[in-house]
Amino acid sequence: MLRKVLWKNQGLGKLILASIGAFLGLFLFLFSIQFYQDIQSLLAKDDLFGAGFLVINKEVSLLNMAGVGNTGFRDNELEDLKAQSYIEDVAPFVHSTFRTYASIGLGGQEQEIRTDIFFESIPDAYLDINAEKWGWEGPADEISIALPADYLKLYNFGFSQSYGLPQVSSGTIGMARLKLKISGKGRTETFYARIAGFSDRINAILVPQGFMEYANERFGDREARKPSRVLVVCNDPAHPDLEQYLKEEGYETNREKLKNSRMQSVLRIVVGVLAGISVLIISLALIVFTLSFQLIITGAAEEIQLMLHLGTREGAIAGYYLKSFSLILSGLGLGIIGVVGYVKGLVIDVLQERGFEIPEGIDAAVWLSLMVVLGVFMLVNTVSIFQSLRKLA
Repeated sequence: MLRKVLWKNQGLGKLILASIGAFLGLFLFLFSIQFYQDIQSLLAKDDLFGAGFLVINKEVSLLNMAGVGNTGFRDNELEDLKAQSYIEDVAPFVHSTFRTYASIGLGGQEQEIRTDIFFESIPDAYLDINAEKWGWEGPADEISIALPADYLKLYNFGFSQSYGLPQVSSGTIGMARLKLKISGKGRTETFYARIAGFSDRINAILVPQGFMEYANERFGDREARKPSRVLVVCNDPAHPDLEQYLKEEGYETNREKLKNSRMQSVLRIVVGVLAGISVLIISLALIVFTLSFQLIITGAAEEIQLMLHLGTREGAIAGYYLKSFSLILSGLGLGIIGVVGYVKGLVIDVLQERGFEIPEGIDAAVWLSLMVVLGVFMLVNTVSIFQSLRKLA
């Protein structure tokens, strides 16, 4: 009965146009959120842009080569680094002050690599290797070592080819045991170590800080110098002042990481612009929805007034309109989620063909955003419908 009376002779063109506008706006908005979450997941997993971490050092000049001055960071320089708004933390590298001779067997003593080696250390929190494999508990314990990822590539595709040695995988070399002879202060002792992982973030041969402190104290026969390299944790690696600051202070870093950080910044701007446009479309759709239902109520003013005079409750009429509106919103929501999921599936296929992995499924942030937007639509139109009915009462 209510449906026949309240929708009689109603033009639904504006309502259909509003539904189409809301669909397009919500799709752009939710897909931009999904796209951003997927990119963030990809960056976190693959460290694609080297986000947040820079290793810096001072430029080596002719004076340094002549023994005048040094390339170590003074305390006030470290404090100045920390004081920059775009820098979150600073972690100086600790250098070994002892001599180390390392050997590792590759399938037998006739295939053994022997070399002098040096170590550095940084706080464990900044390492990008498996924490379960990292650590050192005392002199009898094996030492964990982290190598730069490029070292394994240099060995497999350079050194091993030149010397007829077998190529090794990261898993295989992690099973090999290194023999270390450490000497200094008139002592020489043997330790054993294993390669715990390969770092894409830090180009250094790293050992746990606990071992570095122990070995420097026991074997260190050279004066400890100021740190010559510093790991900088940036909360905004794409900040426009960062590169200028490094240049003015005479600091060097991997410029490619700064370029990649700018790429990440551009990507965020593009996603932000897309989200902004979609919010504008959604806002316009909300206005059209609200006006459409007001016009529908106005068009049925005589019927509504008659029903009210006959004793029909205002809430019953409003409830009918709200039920109709909620069905429209539910259809929009399900349709949009379906389209977002379908488009994401296409994107996943394209990225997988190029070697990138992103998680499947719709991100929780998308569902939450959808519920918030639909809730706002429902709230605004509930208030509008009740206000329109009260004017007719």
